[in-house]
Amino acid sequence: MRLSGTLSHSGSTWVDPAWRGQGLAMLMTRLTRALSFRNHAVVANTGFVRQSLADTPVPIHSYGYAHVEKCLDGWFPPQGGSEILYLCWITAEEFRAKLATLPDHPRYPVPLPTAGRPGPRRLTAAEPAPRPHSAGLAGSAGCGAAGSAARAP
Repeated sequence: MRLSGTLSHSGSTWVDPAWRGQGLAMLMTRLTRALSFRNHAVVANTGFVRQSLADTPVPIHSYGYAHVEKCLDGWFPPQGGSEILYLCWITAEEFRAKLATLPDHPRYPVPLPTAGRPGPRRLTAAEPAPRPHSAGLAGSAGCGAAGSAARAP
């Protein structure tokens, strides 16, 4: 598959050991990705993982990507040595579909509003929409996703 159009890229996720196992990586990556899709009209979000993560459920279940494909097996200049990297990505359409499955997440179900239960308050036409925060969210994989997007050829 060739990704084109406006893309966002998520960096790495690090959660303090005292807070691990609480679903923060799952929530923060989805939140920053949602911001990039909403604020920048990106068509897909990308990220990279090393083979040690690609061989686990983390890219799909924790980070919420739809696709994981090997993209580098060899010399990796930033590391000064050999590395195996995987490109992860999810399109806006796939992301919307995955959001609907959050109540059924195998480890961290997220209750979403349903019929009969109020959802989040919607802005009226008279209220100004919140301005996107260009600095992103500290400690999140999506710092780049929340604050930047780039147009791919």
